[in-house]
Amino acid sequence: MDTARAAFWLTAGRAARMALAFAAPLVLTRVLLRADYGTFKQIDLAAGLLSPILLVGFDRSLTYRLPRTTVDPRREASTVFWALAAVTLISGLFLAAFPSVPRKVFGLSDLPLLTMAVLLSTSAAVIVQAMQRALVATGRGRAAGILPAALHIPYFVAVVAAALIGRSLQAVVTVLVVNEALTLVACAMLLWHWGLLGWHFDPAVLKRHLAYAAPLWIIGLVETWGQRMDRYLVSTSLGPEIYALFAVGTTGLPFIGIIPVSVRDASAPAFSRYESEGRLKDIARLWKRGSEAVLPIYLLAAGLQISLAHLLVPLMYTEGFAAASPVFMASTAVTLVAVFAGLELVLRVLLEFRFLAILTIGSLLMRIVVGLAILPLGSLPLQVLGQAAVSWVDVAVRLAYARRRLHVGWLDLLPTRGWGLSLAMIAGCAVISLGAEPFLSSVSLLPKTALLLLPWGGAALVVLSGLRREMKNRQASPVPFERVS
Repeated sequence: MDTARAAFWLTAGRAARMALAFAAPLVLTRVLLRADYGTFKQIDLAAGLLSPILLVGFDRSLTYRLPRTTVDPRREASTVFWALAAVTLISGLFLAAFPSVPRKVFGLSDLPLLTMAVLLSTSAAVIVQAMQRALVATGRGRAAGILPAALHIPYFVAVVAAALIGRSLQAVVTVLVVNEALTLVACAMLLWHWGLLGWHFDPAVLKRHLAYAAPLWIIGLVETWGQRMDRYLVSTSLGPEIYALFAVGTTGLPFIGIIPVSVRDASAPAFSRYESEGRLKDIARLWKRGSEAVLPIYLLAAGLQISLAHLLVPLMYTEGFAAASPVFMASTAVTLVAVFAGLELVLRVLLEFRFLAILTIGSLLMRIVVGLAILPLGSLPLQVLGQAAVSWVDVAVRLAYARRRLHVGWLDLLPTRGWGLSLAMIAGCAVISLGAEPFLSSVSLLPKTALLLLPWGGAALVVLSGLRREMKNRQASPVPFERVS
């Protein structure tokens, strides 16, 4: 399967999974107490922080090694998956021996099954991600896109049903534990069926994967903890009830996050090919075109998020979460960083692992310092803006370093197209929505919000049609946004 088709299926799968992940809180926040919802989100946070540790970077090594393997692909993949199974088993035994560790590290309550829920959620996330990368590497892009979404459907149905029937955190966590255990069994069966799991374990193969994965693992681990440092500090310091507000406020609008990731993944082969051919300016051009393609989408989403946060948050998560609206607005500063997604991939292609490692460790330390300094103030929006400031400094340093390594000027790297029309649309939509709001004061919240969203929906269609034209004009190219000479 070619890169463009694989990117399409990965995008479709991510969109479906994000739709389910977005829909679940709409039910849970209406059924559970706010503190219980905060505890439930703490499970997701703990799994998100632990999974890159247990993954050991093997997802990246599978992508790199499997297409180049000179041995049986089943032996190559089996070695990695048995290694991952051993890592998760050791982690499980450790947590069984010291069940208080996750409670102390992640601020979890003493509710039974919470430790088991964290372990199984982490293990399922590790196996699903590694399996997805292995499927892409073996030419099964469609399966790699559909499978995670398909596995998420029973989770969504079971958790929502448990919340509606049991109306307690205990019921939801119990169903979560059972579902994640079944997910692991289903993944093992599918891996065996596709010839990616057998009774093979080759120490030489494992050594090769570790040699490639180790630097990427360290960089990815530090990046993941850095990106979630604000959530971690709020969760462990302020408790589950405040964390529930913070989690809702930093959720943001769904779906847009998959676009730059898909553009990045689709462009990866071209980055590698250009670097091998010494075409550094073409790397800069391709990355610039990708960032320009997603820029209008993020600017429009930021404008909508700021203008209508006071309506969107209570509508989606009930009036009890209205206090999360300022956090929802402040998180736009972090949202816009996604325009530059994939810049780290350019530097990895250039083998700048040492620079990335130093920068990510420095950013993590800065996030900890900034987060701890803001915590005593008790301001959740300020916590978001402080972390956003670190993110923007990090992006600026990456851009400066990438510009120097690629031997290009700033205008050859920075996105310059899309600003004028996007800002004009934002201003027009904001004026229409805010101007019409006083005339709709007697209308209930749902129809009122729907009417005020109409101009934003029209602007979004304009932006997406432009992106569709851009991709259609370059559909003959092997990689999206690559100009055909």
